Amino acid sequence: MTIKIVNLTPHEINIVGHDTIPSSGSVRVAETSHVIDEINGIDVIVKKFGKVEGMPEPQPDTVYVVSLMVAQQLTHRDDVLTVGETVRNEAGQVVGAKNFSRLPQNYGRLED
Repeated sequence: MTIKIVNLTPHEINIVGHDTIPSSGSVRVAETSHVIDEINGIDVIVKKFGKVEGMPEPQPDTVYVVSLMVAQQLTHRDDVLTVGETVRNEAGQVVGAKNFSRLPQNYGRLED
């Protein structure tokens, strides 16, 4: 069975040894912030995170690669992946990934 991989991060994903997966748009978690303090003239804020915005409904034989923050909000979805172990160049810059990752609470599908 071939699974469709949809990249919903703002960047292309390079899985080493496989094709690069272009971005198909971006899903995000809504956020608001409020200044709660100041230290040496620098604001200190508190951020509150809300609902996921822009996530498509589940589709058969399709998984969605999202940011870790988005995946943490979608614990009820078993079609959500994040980028797994990263690969870095000599300068320490991320140049790709070895694999995908699932959060334990998102695990369940694709066990054929």
